[in-house]
Amino acid sequence: MDIMEKKEEKKDEKKEKHEEKDIKSLPEAKMKKGDYRIHIYFEQSRSLVLPADEEVIEPVFVVSAFNITKSTRPFPSVSESTVFILGEHLFIDVINKLPEEVKNGRVIIEVRDHNKMLKDQAIGSFEFDIGFIYNSQDHAVLHKWVVLSSPNDENFFQPKGYIKLGISVTHEEDLGVDLCQPEKGKQDDAAILPTFIKPKLEQVVIQVIKAESVPIMDNKGTADIYCSATVSGYECRTSVIEADNVTFSVMWCEELFLPCLVPCVSNSVRLNFMDYDTVGADDFIGSIDLDLEKIKKGKYKDFFWSNIYGAPPLADSEAADLMNKIPELASHWRGRVLLRVWVIDDCKTILKKSRKIRHGVSGYEEEIKEQEKKTEETEEEKERKKEKEKEKEKAKKKKGKGFGGMISGIFGSDSGTESEEENDKKKKKGKEKVADKEKKENKFMDEIIEKFETGESYEIRAQVFNASALPFKEGKYKVKIEWSGLDLTTSEKETENGDINWFETCKRKVAQIPKGVSKLLPDVFIYLIYDDEKICFIRLKAKDCFEKDKTPSWNHLRPETHVNKVKNIWNAGFLRLKIYIGPYNESNPEANWGALKPPSFNNWVLYAHIFQCRDLPAADKNGLADPYFILYCCGNETSTKSSPCDLTLNPKWYKTFSMPISITSPEEAPPMMISLFDYDTFDEDDFMGMCQIDLSQAEIDPEIAPKPKWRKLNFGDNYTECGEILCSFTLSTDVEYRRRFNITPKFVETTVDINVLGLRDLKPAVGWLPVNKAFVRFDLNSLEIPGAAVSAEPVETQPFEEGPDPNILTVVSAKCKMPVDPLYASSFTVTVHDSLFGGISQPLIGIFTINLSRYFYPRTKLLQFAEALAKQRNIIKFKRLIRKIFKTDVFSFKKHDEAPRDKPDSLSFVEICQEANRLVVVPIFKVGEKDAIKEVNIPDRRIYMSIGYNRQAEDGKKHYRYKLDDVLEHTHIFSYLPFDEFPIYRATYVENSGNETIERPTLQQVGTFKSNIRVAGTQSSQRNADFDAITKQLLIKKKCVVRVYILDAFDIEQKDEDSLSDPYVRVKLGDIVFSDKNNHQEDVTDPKIYKVFDIYTTLPGRSILKVQMWDYNKFSSDSKIGTTRIDLENRFFNKDWHNLAHKPIETRPLYLTSCKRPQGFVRMWIEIMEEGKVTPAIDISLKPHMDIEARLIIWKSADVQTGDPRDPGDLYVKAKINDLKEQRTDTHYKAIAGEGAWNWRMKFNITMPSKIENIVTLQIWDKDFLSGNDFLSEAQINIQNQVNEVYHENSIVKVNGPAGRIINDSLANEWKAFWVECKNKTGAPGGQLLVSLELVPERIAKNIPVGEGRDEPNHSPVLVKPSGRFKWSMNPIKLLGELVGPELNTKVCCFIILGILILLLIVCVPIFFATGASSAAFS
Repeated sequence: MDIMEKKEEKKDEKKEKHEEKDIKSLPEAKMKKGDYRIHIYFEQSRSLVLPADEEVIEPVFVVSAFNITKSTRPFPSVSESTVFILGEHLFIDVINKLPEEVKNGRVIIEVRDHNKMLKDQAIGSFEFDIGFIYNSQDHAVLHKWVVLSSPNDENFFQPKGYIKLGISVTHEEDLGVDLCQPEKGKQDDAAILPTFIKPKLEQVVIQVIKAESVPIMDNKGTADIYCSATVSGYECRTSVIEADNVTFSVMWCEELFLPCLVPCVSNSVRLNFMDYDTVGADDFIGSIDLDLEKIKKGKYKDFFWSNIYGAPPLADSEAADLMNKIPELASHWRGRVLLRVWVIDDCKTILKKSRKIRHGVSGYEEEIKEQEKKTEETEEEKERKKEKEKEKEKAKKKKGKGFGGMISGIFGSDSGTESEEENDKKKKKGKEKVADKEKKENKFMDEIIEKFETGESYEIRAQVFNASALPFKEGKYKVKIEWSGLDLTTSEKETENGDINWFETCKRKVAQIPKGVSKLLPDVFIYLIYDDEKICFIRLKAKDCFEKDKTPSWNHLRPETHVNKVKNIWNAGFLRLKIYIGPYNESNPEANWGALKPPSFNNWVLYAHIFQCRDLPAADKNGLADPYFILYCCGNETSTKSSPCDLTLNPKWYKTFSMPISITSPEEAPPMMISLFDYDTFDEDDFMGMCQIDLSQAEIDPEIAPKPKWRKLNFGDNYTECGEILCSFTLSTDVEYRRRFNITPKFVETTVDINVLGLRDLKPAVGWLPVNKAFVRFDLNSLEIPGAAVSAEPVETQPFEEGPDPNILTVVSAKCKMPVDPLYASSFTVTVHDSLFGGISQPLIGIFTINLSRYFYPRTKLLQFAEALAKQRNIIKFKRLIRKIFKTDVFSFKKHDEAPRDKPDSLSFVEICQEANRLVVVPIFKVGEKDAIKEVNIPDRRIYMSIGYNRQAEDGKKHYRYKLDDVLEHTHIFSYLPFDEFPIYRATYVENSGNETIERPTLQQVGTFKSNIRVAGTQSSQRNADFDAITKQLLIKKKCVVRVYILDAFDIEQKDEDSLSDPYVRVKLGDIVFSDKNNHQEDVTDPKIYKVFDIYTTLPGRSILKVQMWDYNKFSSDSKIGTTRIDLENRFFNKDWHNLAHKPIETRPLYLTSCKRPQGFVRMWIEIMEEGKVTPAIDISLKPHMDIEARLIIWKSADVQTGDPRDPGDLYVKAKINDLKEQRTDTHYKAIAGEGAWNWRMKFNITMPSKIENIVTLQIWDKDFLSGNDFLSEAQINIQNQVNEVYHENSIVKVNGPAGRIINDSLANEWKAFWVECKNKTGAPGGQLLVSLELVPERIAKNIPVGEGRDEPNHSPVLVKPSGRFKWSMNPIKLLGELVGPELNTKVCCFIILGILILLLIVCVPIFFATGASSAAFS
């Protein structure tokens, strides 16, 4: 068994390493700004360590992240040996977070003992890094056993319990993750689960030597600093030391010992530097994150300097707190710290403490030796005390006895003098040891000073040239440069319309840089100062300033968010400067850049050729805007504010704007800035976007205007793209003569045919009135060049059908001009109105735009244009154009059309669709033992879902259907849609949140416009044929049956405050509504629905099918959880969809208009059949509940360790399945060598289906009469697959043990008995149990009943009273042997015999001597 155990341990180690390797091999997922959801699913818990003097507790499982805390319900009467199923879901939603915030966040899981009156008592905790989870496969960790610990407890290394859980972190755009999905593994044999996980701990050693240039944190002009290190929830701190008020340095010379769990779910070791405050919370100075994998590889094993970054000193705000916790966002350098970090992976003892570094090397071994010495000293002290007590007793006995005693009492002895001499020697040795330690410490400090304090001299030079587009157009500015404790400042100058020319050389300064810092010099911070406040800053890497002859460059300023004078990054301005950092040349101490002479400025004329914009954000409540632009360059600006473009998101100018500028050269000139605004008559104009362009991109004196480029607009950072502008620029040295440029491209006249199907799912224009008769207005004038003659009047459809889904069924034809070059392709605006009160009122419902480029230009020409973009590495534009060419997001197909991750043997969805027997798999059955019919070749449950159930074997009711993790619209099936769809939008204003500083309208979709578009003379014959075919089909309305199969849902949003939602499904198509309210399910996040709905409709017609989940409320109106919308016409008229022999299961997100993040996911599929071709519905109902009797037989045990090898032990076994009532065997008294025998049957009633897995828990106990019973060891068996087999096949299943564990005797052959290895609390082997388990359907169990224990009816098998039990005997020796065991029986018998002999001697010897004396006397 020892060999088997070692093999199992090696397998577990290999598995852990393989899992860790898989996690590391995954590419780091790119996080985005937005909303995130943290979902935790608690599956199971066990072996919670109870507080002292507590027999049972009520544990509560608590999750905390981002200052949000959620908890489960309390679980009553849980003892230390209880294994209980949780099945609880908790959700934490975080809104509008930066990627840096989410990446550095942590999820803390705690278990507390619930107390109704007092504060809950902590039992243990575990910590996840959110970045680690998000970078895991599918952004989730599934079915993970974690070990609870108490990091602040003295016995931190001891497990406080175990939790099995799943956790996911998903962005609003990510796919959903079902944390309840089946585990990987074999499906035939029972799985022996790990009972007690023995956590492997590694020792992280952090040596914190000193810090330099720390900031002032207190009003007294210094700081009381300590370092707090954390990893995997464990924390350790240095001592608090006051910084020197002259050098602002701190000397710790301490090392921190931190335990680290393996495998670790943390990415980094975090060092937080804090200022200690006696009153109130400690203040953050800054933090350092060290990559844990790099630490393990030894990157930080040598001493190194690390920089600390944070907020401005003494800053106290949310922005400052964010800077202190996330170094990437910091605006100030806050010092450097000397560190050394490494990991000891093979260590006997794990420490969690801090200590002084005594002689430069790691004190780990020394600390362990000291602990061993302390334990030895305590034992020696005990022995000494015993010896002294014995000597005292001897002295008392000797006192007063004899002359020697009297003399020693009077004159004493020489022992006192000897002890004094020994004491003197000990004192000398102690002083010598202290002196040696001081020498070593001083030597170490000298080495530190020599290596890391006496360093190199580095100089910083700076030249500040000029600034442009500063935030305040009036006032005085100056520039301050800070680096490594030095600062350089320019003079203060007045701005001229946001421009300043300094042309100053700052005084060179020299800093003493410690050795080793040259590899990691601190960043340079440049501040723009206005009214004596740092309002903006630039952060440069020191390595970017190593070139002395580098040309000066323009840098974009960022707002100092703590000061918050400049609200937006786009308004912060630009600064041109030159900085050099390098070793100081002592031989030439006066060397510096010479004084800058203001250069001569030349007058130029800037010609801006502004063509058009596209896809601008809506700024008005009607979903449109009145855009104009401002071009700013070198303090001059030109604007179109006086003539804004009315009611459009695709404005056109096609004009050349000129303005004089004064620059030294185009290469040195500041960037141009184009800002777009929405003109408002009464309110302040709304900002719509900006872009900056280097003036060097302008062509000088060309003959014709240069070809324009599409330039991206944003709100100042990478997270806020908001449209594009087409423009080019020209510079001319001739300021007297203003040139005229013809920038109008070549156009051709063409005819546009729009086959309008209709409008779908419209929202009312006026909130309290339903949609009456909607119509569409095409503004073809928006295609014309501004200033050209109007060639087309607006075209309107006729308001005809009523309601939100009107069919228009008309063809709109219009002549228009289209540019020959697709670069100039534009869109035209279409508005949707409602006709109220007989057409007197025509309120706007929404707008959309139609880009005719994908219809007008041949696809080959567009592909050539896309290829040119790809060569320019303009990937974003390339993808956008490809999407337009193919009319859908072809890049999203990869996640389905390629083999999914973690499923290497799987076929792609394209291959799956090619054969019907791959979309739907029919189960295969074969006849097994005793004519039992068993299903074989069960497909992968992660890819296929089981649908329906067979009443009899092979009756065809059951099948497996392919499951998609996304909607069908994101696959190749919808690569070519029969219709052109355009979402209709209306702008709504929402309250700003998070880091937003601009009030921006949110576009709300208020409907869909459906049509088929053709531009005359440009499409292929096939395209024209398709257009004509669709036109004919639309003229014929067909009655259809829409069959909706809804299976289940998961990740359902919690709508109730104190509990999960009570969801039910609602299906809606137009006015037809089906509600399953009567079958709502209480307090679930993953309801099982399995319903079929048949809806009769006419196509084309109302085609937006809505599947909704609602939350049932008993005393108030129900709350909508979310809706998924399916366009039936896109499927009904789609050839590829019709060609699918079977429709796959889709995983569709549920949305609310008020939230960007999905509110849950529903799994379903739909079929559409014409009237007269309707087939019977597939029976997808779940199999009725079935009771299964689990007949568990405990045969015997072997190698059970009772703790005392001399005590045979009174053994009994406890068993339970899930939360069913626990049962126990009788007691085998005095089981010798841990070999107990019971032959005991237990019966458990399992009800299927069940939301939780069925797990058998076996525990071996030792019965005690005078104290509590002792828990010895435990094992768990997962029988979920076998229970499923009984449930689906309605036949008896005998559970097989894991491979290699079945014994080769009659029990194994007939009853499939197998050994189960048990483990004790430490994870060490704790014996084996021989068990057999039979699962019997209720109908068979009633016909063939069996008794419990060894009661009647006793059969299948017959359980006899085990041999080897305690036997009563009149023979006292045999009876004693039964009671105490053979080994102890022998010893007891020997002692009895010896006692008899001694008694005989005591009795006989006096008689012998008395007899001898009397005989001598008479003789």
